[in-house]
Amino acid sequence: MAPYGYPYTMANGFLADGSPSNFRVYGADPVIQKQQDVCISQASQGIGAQKLTPTQLKENWAFQTAVMQCLIDKGYDIGTLVSLEEFVAAGGAVDVASKLSEFGGLEQPDSAADMDACVASAS
Repeated sequence: MAPYGYPYTMANGFLADGSPSNFRVYGADPVIQKQQDVCISQASQGIGAQKLTPTQLKENWAFQTAVMQCLIDKGYDIGTLVSLEEFVAAGGAVDVASKLSEFGGLEQPDSAADMDACVASAS
């Protein structure tokens, strides 16, 4: 993004191996956001992607919620489930569970098998 003249600040951080690293942090910019939205829209049209209908969104939410509830029943803490209204308003572009990104860590050795079982039971 730097070659395009987008504003940024430099920040200090660390790489995975612990070595120091500098990186750019791009600020929120409404012009950039609009350009990204247009780019995403055009790219989606180019590959034939279409928005889900309200009925498809409801079916998708019901399936994902059933999977997440199954995981909750198996003892996983996946956070608060997103309501149907929130899911539909976001066009399905949100995780149904607020802690799904934390699922499947090393401390959860059975998570893959549990996910498979929950998907099978929700299908």
